[in-house]
Amino acid sequence: CAVQPANLFTRWTMDVNGTDVISGKNGQAYNGARFVPGGRVGGSLELDGNNDQFLVPDAIGSGLAYTGAAPGRTWAMWLFIDPTEQEGTIFSKPWSGNGDYNYTLTYSAGSEQLSFSLAATHPSFPVSSGGIHRGGYGVGANRVSKGAWHHVAMTHSVEASGSGALAMYVDGAERQRISHAPSDFSASPPFLSTHEPLILGAVFSYQNAGVPV
Repeated sequence: CAVQPANLFTRWTMDVNGTDVISGKNGQAYNGARFVPGGRVGGSLELDGNNDQFLVPDAIGSGLAYTGAAPGRTWAMWLFIDPTEQEGTIFSKPWSGNGDYNYTLTYSAGSEQLSFSLAATHPSFPVSSGGIHRGGYGVGANRVSKGAWHHVAMTHSVEASGSGALAMYVDGAERQRISHAPSDFSASPPFLSTHEPLILGAVFSYQNAGVPV
């Protein structure tokens, strides 16, 4: 965006490098990922859909991991999907060292579907390692056409009571929303770890400890 909104936590403009102009959580391009002109506003990060990645290192307390704390969080980006793209992960952020993901955004060309998932714990979810009931909630939008720029935003809003909602917006229009009661959602399980990186262009590789492959 040309005008920077207030209260931003991080912002990667992707004009010429991976600098976070808000809080210094700078990222690095790997495997041929590059910064090119011709973005929706300024430059853009180009990923080939094969193994290109943009990695943002994380550390305990950095805030990249989302724990569901009030008032919530918004993830937003300008996104251009190449006409030849079939499916892939746009970004992923692990929440533990056990193969789980804090949040992910993926695309499938079959129905031109964007899907955002946010992990949570809830008694109705299956019990996994550590005796934790874990699973997640998701929202999506179909008919997100390839070969065009789209503004995509996901929000998780949290009220003082603990109730809240997860929603996805495409080009300013709400496409899906799910609400939850305070007892239905916790994004801060006992095993939450925040040291794995945020990755654009790929799923975090647990096998390689997050190292680009």
